[in-house]
Amino acid sequence: MKEFINMSSYFNDNSRIRTSSLPIDGKNELSLEEGALITIENERVRLVLNPNGSINEFANKESKLYLVKGATEAPPIRLSLVDRNSQGLLSDNYVMTILENTAEKKAIQFVYTFNSRADATCTISLAKNSDEVKFRVRLSNMTYNGDLSVMDVEYPIVEGIKTLGDKEKDVYAAPFATGFKFLNPTQNFNDVYGLGIGKSSPLGYPVSMSTYPSGWGMTMQFGSYYSENLGGFYWMTQDQEDYIKNFTFTGIGEEELRMSIYHHVDDLGKTAVNFDYDIILANLVMGKWEEAASRYKTWALEQKWVTLIGRAEDRQDINRKLFEKTGLTIFGFRPDVSSWVDMIPTYDAIASRIEDDILNIAIYQNKNYFDLVREYNHAYSVFEFNTISPLEMFYDNSIRNARQDRLAFYIHGTPFYYQCPKSEDWLDNRNKTEQGYFDTYNVDALYFDVFATAVHPIECFDLAHSHGKKVNILDGFYKQLQNASDLADLNGFYSVGIEMITEKTLAYVDFYQARANGGPLGWMETDEIRGMVDNNIAIKIPMFERVYHEFGAIRTDGYLVPLDELGDAYYYIAGYTALNGGINEFNYEYFPTNKLPGAAQINFEMVDYVNRLSKARTTYGKDYMIYGEMLNAPDVNTDYSTYEYSNPNYSATSIATTGRASLEGEWTVEDIVTAAYKNKDGNVAIFLTNVKNAVVSKGFILKALRDYGIETADVYLTSSQNTERRIVTTVKNGEAKIGLRMQPHQVYMLEIIAK
Repeated sequence: MKEFINMSSYFNDNSRIRTSSLPIDGKNELSLEEGALITIENERVRLVLNPNGSINEFANKESKLYLVKGATEAPPIRLSLVDRNSQGLLSDNYVMTILENTAEKKAIQFVYTFNSRADATCTISLAKNSDEVKFRVRLSNMTYNGDLSVMDVEYPIVEGIKTLGDKEKDVYAAPFATGFKFLNPTQNFNDVYGLGIGKSSPLGYPVSMSTYPSGWGMTMQFGSYYSENLGGFYWMTQDQEDYIKNFTFTGIGEEELRMSIYHHVDDLGKTAVNFDYDIILANLVMGKWEEAASRYKTWALEQKWVTLIGRAEDRQDINRKLFEKTGLTIFGFRPDVSSWVDMIPTYDAIASRIEDDILNIAIYQNKNYFDLVREYNHAYSVFEFNTISPLEMFYDNSIRNARQDRLAFYIHGTPFYYQCPKSEDWLDNRNKTEQGYFDTYNVDALYFDVFATAVHPIECFDLAHSHGKKVNILDGFYKQLQNASDLADLNGFYSVGIEMITEKTLAYVDFYQARANGGPLGWMETDEIRGMVDNNIAIKIPMFERVYHEFGAIRTDGYLVPLDELGDAYYYIAGYTALNGGINEFNYEYFPTNKLPGAAQINFEMVDYVNRLSKARTTYGKDYMIYGEMLNAPDVNTDYSTYEYSNPNYSATSIATTGRASLEGEWTVEDIVTAAYKNKDGNVAIFLTNVKNAVVSKGFILKALRDYGIETADVYLTSSQNTERRIVTTVKNGEAKIGLRMQPHQVYMLEIIAK
C-alpha cells in the first residue's frame, strides 16, 4: 500500500502562532533609573525593583508579556536555618549601591543583614542588547550555631505571577522527573491537585519535587513559564559545581503563582559561601518548552560533565551491544514465585518475537532464570541496593536529616537505612559485593536501585561522620558510581545502570530505569503529581533527551507488559519511549502472585510492535535514534484518542504512595508520536508512528529551513513495512509538503539529506 501520498490540504503550524497586544512602554536603550522604584531595561526586557530590591515587575518586551507587574509585598530574599521548623528569615536592614552604569552594562548591589546570622550580598545586572537579567548571591559573616545555622538562601523570589493572558494556554515546563509540562498552572497549582512544585515533599520523601540534582525532582537546573505559541519566561542557574538547590513554582492563592530558587549551604562550618554562578531570568519568544531546553543546552554543552565524555558515538567506554543491539528490557521478572509455572514459557514467548538482545534486570537471583537468559545469550544485570542497608554494622553510617532523624527506606516493613557514601568502609563493602556478582554470575551489567538519583537523600547532617559539617555529600555518590564503573571495566564489561538520572551522572552510567513514560499506567517518580497525570494536566515531555540524548545514558522505561488489559494506551507508551531514544521495558516487579500472566495471555501484536520500534532503532534509524542529537519534532496536527487501561503491576506499596486502589481508568493520548534527530554528519531524520488501531493519513508542511537550517534537500522514506530507502519529495526554499498514509502500529522515518 502506498505510504507517501498527495493530500487535499497540508497543515501549516504558522496558524498556531499568537501575538500579544499588551502595551509595554519604556526605553529601548540600555538604562538604569532610580526613583520611587528602580528600573533596569533595554529594548528586550525590563526589570523593576521595589526600594528593598524585591521584584515589582519583569517584562518580556519582545513578546509583550509580564511575568509579574505591580508586586509590592514579596520579600527580596530569605534565609532558612537548619531548624526547619523556623520560618524563612527576612532581612533587618539593607543597603543599595550602583556598581556599574555604563553604555554596555548596568549593575546594582544590595547588601542585606540578617540579625547577626549572616550578611547576603546580591547583585543584579543587565547588558546591552541582552534579554538575560543576571542575579548573584553571596553569604558572609556566618557562624556555626547548631540548629540556628544558615542552611539555605532563597533568591531571587518572584511573587504575584498571574496568567499570561489565556490561562488555558499557560504552561509551566521543567525537568522534573526528566521533563514535564503542567497546563494552566494559575488554576491547577491552586486547586485540588496541590500547590505545584514546592520545597518539601507532600509524601514525605527525603528529596522534594523541586530538589536539584534529583531524578525524582529536578534533573537539570532550569524552568520555564510560557503561553503556547506566544512567548514567556525562562530561568536557570549556571552552576558548574555541585550546589544543591530547590527550583520552586507554586500556587499562592487567588490564581497567583510564586517562583524562587533556594541555594543550599554546602558546608555549615563555612563563614562565607560564594554561590559562584549566575542566576538567569530571561525571555522565551516562541512559547514552547523546546525553546527553554535549547537555551539550556547551549550552556550545558560547555560543562565538564559533557566535555569530559563527548558524544556516545565516539566513546570507547560504552557497551555497544547495549546501545546498538538491545530491543527490550525485562525488569523484575518473577522466578521467585514457585507457583508461576509459566515463567519459562512466558520468557520464551516474548523472546521468540524480539529480534534484538533483551536486557534482564534481575531482582531475584534465581538459577533457572539465569540459565534461561544465558540460553538465549541475552544480557543479565543484577539489581542491587548499593546505597541502603539493613545491617546493624552500618547503622552508625546511616544518614541523618536536619532534625537528626536517621532516614530509612522500608522494604516489607524492614528499615534499610540510607547510607552516607563518605565512609570508606561502606564503599569497600560495595566494591566487594559487586565483584562477587561478577564472580558468581559473570553479569553483563550492574543496576543500582534507590540511588542518589532517586529518593535517596543527598545531604547528611550527622556531623560525627568523616565529612563533618560538609553536609553536601554528592561527591561521595559520584565516587561510588566511578568505583562501579571502574570495576565493570576491570571485569570486561561496561554497563552500569541506575534508577533515574541527573545531568551530572552522565559520565558514570550507561543506562537508567524510569517509569514516567507510562503516564497513569505507571507510578513512583510521578506519585506526587498523580492527580495531574491522571487528568492530562501533567504531560510527559522528552526534555532531558532534548538536551543530552547524544551523550549516552539510555533510558529504559514504559512500565509495560504485553497484556490486553493494558489497552491501546500501551502502543502510545511504547511508541513514545522508543521514538524518544529509549528502550521499552516489560516490568513485573509488583505483579500480585496470583496475577502473573501465562504465556497464552501474551498479546503478540504488542510484542511485535516493540520489536518494530527496536528494529527502527538498531537498523535504519541507528545513527539518529541511538546516537543523534534530538531536535524539535514537527507539528503534524495529530488527533487524540481516549483508551481504557488497567495495569495489574501494582501492590499495597503502590496504593500507599499513590492513594489509588488500582492502576485503571481512561487516558487521552496523541494518535501520532513524532521525534526528530540530527546525526553526526548533519543529516536530519523525522520519525513518526501511528499508535492508533486504524489507518491515519496526515499532511503537513515541513519547515526544514526554520527548524533544521536546511534550504534544499532530498527527502527519503523508510518504514517498518518497507525498509528500502527511497526518495519521495524534495525540500525547496526551506519547505516541503509531506503526506503520509500510516498503518496502525508501524514506524516511519523521513530522512532529510541536504543538497
